[in-house]
Amino acid sequence: MDWVSGNGASESDSQIQSGQAFMMLVYAAQGTRTALAQTIAERCQQDNTLLASFFFSHADASHNHARSLVATMSYQVALTLPATKELVVAAVERDPLIFFKSLETQFLRLVIEPLHSASNHLHSSGSSLPHLVVIDALDECDDEAVRTRILRLLFRTHREGALPPKVRFLLTTQPTSDVTAIISSQQSNDAPTCLMLTGAYHRDEDIRLFLHNRFQNITVDHPKRADIPPGWPSNHDVEELVRRASGQFIYALTVIRYVSSESHNPPTRLRIVLGLCPPRRHSLLSDLDALYTHILSTVDDTDINTVLRILGLIILGHYPSAELIKGILGLEHGATTTLFQKIDTLVYVTAASSPQVELHHPSLPAFLLDESRSRGLHLNPALRHAEYAHLCFERIFTPSIDKIDLLIFQSLIHHLEMAAPTTQIRQDIREFPDMEVARAWARRQLGFPQFFFIFGGSFLSVIRELHWNWDDMEELYTILNGRLAELRSIVDLWPSRPSVDRR
Repeated sequence: MDWVSGNGASESDSQIQSGQAFMMLVYAAQGTRTALAQTIAERCQQDNTLLASFFFSHADASHNHARSLVATMSYQVALTLPATKELVVAAVERDPLIFFKSLETQFLRLVIEPLHSASNHLHSSGSSLPHLVVIDALDECDDEAVRTRILRLLFRTHREGALPPKVRFLLTTQPTSDVTAIISSQQSNDAPTCLMLTGAYHRDEDIRLFLHNRFQNITVDHPKRADIPPGWPSNHDVEELVRRASGQFIYALTVIRYVSSESHNPPTRLRIVLGLCPPRRHSLLSDLDALYTHILSTVDDTDINTVLRILGLIILGHYPSAELIKGILGLEHGATTTLFQKIDTLVYVTAASSPQVELHHPSLPAFLLDESRSRGLHLNPALRHAEYAHLCFERIFTPSIDKIDLLIFQSLIHHLEMAAPTTQIRQDIREFPDMEVARAWARRQLGFPQFFFIFGGSFLSVIRELHWNWDDMEELYTILNGRLAELRSIVDLWPSRPSVDRR
């Protein structure tokens, strides 16, 4: 962690050499790589040095490409540094299509410029800037050319001094030929520091040490430590966990989170873990799958569908905050808190001003999105996107609320783009919006200026570009366009419409 904090690094006041600013962890084993990146990100979040993180994943349709990379980083920077929020919002309002621009343009407008402004503000006030950015599993970005662009963009941005001088990047990857070529092409003083953690990396020993240390912490700090017998856990139990982990650090992490729950007795929870029997056809992930299945099986039958909906929104959603999840699913505040507590081994709610719901580990999406592993708990992405789009349609333009929730509308656009063409979605599009309610809203100016100038065009573009084999697709688009044009004509009668920079 000294590299993250800068301890021991030689740096000038104005510039850190790229070799100090970039750390590349090159792995042969995916599970260990991602577990370490997640652990570092969590520790840095606790000590307020984490600026942003992004975890690529082959198994997650929303994280196997770079289209949401800059948007995610920008959103996290705005949460971490509230001083950047207005700049990010202003950039989007000036150019509502910014997320369709090049990766380089997005990075400049939504990350670099807001960061510089925040850095200057913090420097003048004597505060420190959170400075670590974690990008995990770069090799799992499916587009090789985009992987190359990401690395070139980061290296060039730092070489040109475009980022605040203390910002550091931790990237993990497997040694693909394109990544290796980019690293090798850098000048010696620009090349990132690389740690090759491959065959010589003793994963079992590290997992054993990790388990011993965390169990020791439980015996000292757990609220129910008085119920823990001396000598717990036994060496035999630890060795059994190491064996079951099969070199996969994610298994050990999940076990510790499960056993250390403050609401339960640790020895009892450990006995449950050791008593789980994976399928007879054992694989590296069988024990992890059995643990995930058990954790979700403890949720009441009346709640499991809602819990899976929540997990699906976290995995497939558009930066879902706790408030947005509650809004889309129509949950009461108390019910939301209770449900999050039921799965606190799997998710956590951040302490930000707008609390986000995060997964403890990116291995969970791979489990839930693979039907052969999760079985009855499986999340079908296309059908879930259709379900969430339907729920968003239900929440917009309803008489029971007094303003348009722009985040729900943004979520609607996101889910529509990847939804299955279900009968319900077809009906939703045909009936959207409820014109009686929408006309009243337009006359009262309840969020309509922002709706039209920021999202209205994007919504129609998504409908136009849907590749659904419906005979009446053109008719649906024409109907929608006409309805929105009528509502816009009502809004245009008002002089308070926000100005938009159309450059």
